[in-house]
Amino acid sequence: MRLVEGLAESFDRTVLARRIQGGVEVSQVPRGAIRIITGPSSRVRFALAVAGHLAARTRAYDRVIVQGYGLAALAANLIGRFARVPVTKLVCNPVESYYRCRRGALDARHPYRPLALAGLGLLARANARLGRNYVVLSRYLEQVVRGHGTRAAVHVVPVYAVDTDLFRPSREPRHVLRAKLGLPHEEALACEVPVVATAVGGLRETIVDGVTGWTYPLGDAGALAAAMAALLDHPNEALRRTRAGRPMVMERFERRAVFG
Repeated sequence: MRLVEGLAESFDRTVLARRIQGGVEVSQVPRGAIRIITGPSSRVRFALAVAGHLAARTRAYDRVIVQGYGLAALAANLIGRFARVPVTKLVCNPVESYYRCRRGALDARHPYRPLALAGLGLLARANARLGRNYVVLSRYLEQVVRGHGTRAAVHVVPVYAVDTDLFRPSREPRHVLRAKLGLPHEEALACEVPVVATAVGGLRETIVDGVTGWTYPLGDAGALAAAMAALLDHPNEALRRTRAGRPMVMERFERRAVFG
């Protein structure tokens, strides 16, 4: 929604969203006039709906932004190629890595299937061959899409932008501010809140151990506990690291710069 609202300040926007059974298609009601079209819940049927919508309206859009590199992205890339409409793939997470997390998990609703993982890889490579433009959130995700074989332009833009006028240090207790403003429990670095993060993916680019926070290796509960203890036992050091974090947020994640 931050991306939709941020771009809506400068452009007319139409959103095609796949129906989510038992959930929501859009995380919150958008501010301003944004057209939202809800398509089928099936990924295959939604991809066909995307293709049909774009094929019938090739002159209605100057650019298409499609999230991820799945079936819907493939449909958008195919129509974009034939209709000569620029398509940008927005990649916010490494789909294959997320899918591998199902391996060993006791969840009958979402079992791990090697064939499905292979299918995700084929879709990723097909989109890499067809696509001509990527936007990714981090250097880590740039490496992921480069690994699919793309020769397209890859732009690193942290579209989870932060309003640093709203998220800033305050003298009021943080829980009071969150309740007053109805805010989620996030945007910690912008508010100078100490952070302990797993040293994986794009987190390594924002939470730098000894500089902007504490990190620990994936799955190392002892290291996590030690980092939390160090944070609590050394408040002056925690303050030093968080005060280094806010300038980094303002330089790289401030919403006006990001959407500009």
